[in-house]
Amino acid sequence: MSTEYLETEKRKVRLQINSSRCALETELKHEFAAARESITDEVFAEAAENIAAFTQTPEYELFLTKSLMNIAGIYGRNPITVFARPSDLQQVKGLLHCLPVNSELKTDTGIILGGLKALCSEMSLRLDDTLDSRLKMQKQYFYENSGLTIQPD
Repeated sequence: MSTEYLETEKRKVRLQINSSRCALETELKHEFAAARESITDEVFAEAAENIAAFTQTPEYELFLTKSLMNIAGIYGRNPITVFARPSDLQQVKGLLHCLPVNSELKTDTGIILGGLKALCSEMSLRLDDTLDSRLKMQKQYFYENSGLTIQPD
């Protein structure tokens, strides 16, 4: 056998090994990503359940009150449209006296977990103080800080 033939065969074997290694790394990255997604879904499903339980407590009414007061403080004396989920309308309606004249309350079926959104047309400013948006922000934070990342080689 010639040296040239042996070198050619070595290159073929190296290419085959590298190709197999790359395929395995890709497969493992996909498996890891799926596992990370599964863990994240499980953690945040449990968090959503805990939030749902929180909305059934007296502390949630205090949360809504503080949220509404913070919103009112941002908008000042400008009329506000406050949005709440249907099941929170009665609680929030009782707090409307804290808002400027001509403020109104509307239903927002897009709010699933709870909390409030607000709009002030005069200031062209929207606020989202919903538990939905807070959970969504925490999910992004979790992705970035959980340590469940795939590091480049």
